[in-house]
Amino acid sequence: MTPLRAFLREVGVYGVCVAIAVAADFTLLAALVSGLKMEYVAATAISFVLANAFLYGLCARFVFARTARARRPLDLAIFITTSAVALGVQTLIMIFAVQTLHAHYLVAKVGAAGVTFVANFFVRRSLLFAA
Repeated sequence: MTPLRAFLREVGVYGVCVAIAVAADFTLLAALVSGLKMEYVAATAISFVLANAFLYGLCARFVFARTARARRPLDLAIFITTSAVALGVQTLIMIFAVQTLHAHYLVAKVGAAGVTFVANFFVRRSLLFAA
């Protein structure tokens, strides 16, 4: 497989994995806020962390499968670090969108998730799932 084809495959499969994780994130966020009446910022953190743990498993299995098993503890630490940064960015975007723009929290989540998608792919690909 050519390098370009391999890269495009990774991007496509990563996109599917992210879509599944984002669906889980949105579902959990809505359940926590609407169902359990949790405050949206706390619910955002909880749903994001759980969805990213799920995403890590999907990525390790389907997207970046060449990761050496011996590196898994280091990989997980890097994944958690990149997720923490992404959570911070998403939280700030959501607070701004909800409090300043008066957007619904789920609409704000769409924008926040979109901002972190591309950056996370390239950061995780280069730091976490490099050959």
